[in-house]
Amino acid sequence: MGASDKTDQIASFSSKGPNAKIYSIKPEVVAPGVDIKSTVLDEGYEYHDGTSMATPHVAGVCALLKAVHPDWTPDQIKSALMTTALDIGEEVMVQGAGRIDALGAAKINTTAAPAHLSFGIDDISQSIWNIDDTVVVSNHSNSVQEYNISIDPLMAGVSLTATPSVFSLSPDDSQNVVFSLIVDNDVAPSSEASLALDGHVYIDGTEDTLHLPWAFVKCQRISITFNLPDPMFILHNDKYYADNLTANWIDLYTAELLVPEGVYDLCALISDVDKEAVVIKEEFLIEGVMNLSINSSEATNQIIRGAIDEHGQLLSSSSDPFFRIDVFFRIL
Repeated sequence: MGASDKTDQIASFSSKGPNAKIYSIKPEVVAPGVDIKSTVLDEGYEYHDGTSMATPHVAGVCALLKAVHPDWTPDQIKSALMTTALDIGEEVMVQGAGRIDALGAAKINTTAAPAHLSFGIDDISQSIWNIDDTVVVSNHSNSVQEYNISIDPLMAGVSLTATPSVFSLSPDDSQNVVFSLIVDNDVAPSSEASLALDGHVYIDGTEDTLHLPWAFVKCQRISITFNLPDPMFILHNDKYYADNLTANWIDLYTAELLVPEGVYDLCALISDVDKEAVVIKEEFLIEGVMNLSINSSEATNQIIRGAIDEHGQLLSSSSDPFFRIDVFFRIL
């Protein structure tokens, strides 16, 4: 879920994609979440910001749609929300399908499942990468609709086609549409902003017009494996920053990151029982799919923790039962 303000500008705190585990479109829609009048305890009202302010807007529209279409499934309601959302001009990984439009969603009688085309992550080890996805288009109106599918102009090295692109649907009928994505990795650019290439697909019916966002991630991928669990680290250059909180953790030892191609520095803090190791790697190139191993034995510095009494003696050597404990840190 993303958040926008009253002028359809994306809020600074809004969720952004791609999804860290399956590299899908995130958020799927945005809704007003800035300066929202909300109830508080003791029968009061306050103005608040947050995606927690945007979420009730979406829930409310879902409730209205359920009232209009009592027999619609969650996927059909989601389709109405996404395919009628207002495109506010941001990247798909920033706005999803766009800002929700309650009236537009209530009027639509055609649904698409899924309501977006998330192609995942490009295998940049392949010169030509291709993948298909299927969307089921359904006509819920009381009349026959003729449909035509069009696609935004594509960037160099990217081909996206729909089969079939023209079809007719009777009331309560459906059509499977296969979308085929072909990427020439030697030609297609990479995105340094959201790490994704994206666009929109339009399904124009006799009565209804739907738009579906599409996207795939094209970037470098690095897997960092540590010899001890739960490390803290920073990976950065002058354009990009990531850390252990933003990484996708495969397990307690291995973090995966999607990054633009470039030269990076890494600083890792690896903790053992009574000491911490600081490992620094500078000016290494991340290109393609890369594996990097970090071992505490490589540490530039080690931080030793210990406890001393008021005489500066290690706690373990003190014979005084009434001692004052000080914790010291010694950098070697």
